[in-house]
Amino acid sequence: MTTDQSTHPLGPDAPTEDYVGLAFGALAFSILLGLGLNAIVALVVRTLQSRATPASGLELGAPPALALLAGTFLACFAAAIAAWIIMTPIRNAYRQGMLAMVSFFGSFVVSMVTMPVDRMLGRAGLVGLAAVAMAAAFLIGRRLGRAPS
Repeated sequence: MTTDQSTHPLGPDAPTEDYVGLAFGALAFSILLGLGLNAIVALVVRTLQSRATPASGLELGAPPALALLAGTFLACFAAAIAAWIIMTPIRNAYRQGMLAMVSFFGSFVVSMVTMPVDRMLGRAGLVGLAAVAMAAAFLIGRRLGRAPS
């Protein structure tokens, strides 16, 4: 065995770039973005509900229900698109897609925190949650923008 051979199992085919930090940053950014957008969706739904008469049953065609369903999907989809775009330096559609799917569902799960925030703090709490999540996403985005690619 010579000393100049690579100890990596892939040998000369081993990647030279490490994108693990970029992946974790993209995941954090996209989940916080999804959380902030879903907090805004919850705020819109609560505002629409406060202006409407109370429903006697489940009305999926009502504006609050439509805003909730469409807004939640679009907020999670925006998180997935953000993760996809941030991960473009890896030039691997499979890995980009997998991280985008994880961020879609991760942002949905993390956004469940909007329900207790709404119950305890009301619409002001939702505004605060959206502001904090968006500010954190902005800071992570700035840091990712300075990362070497």
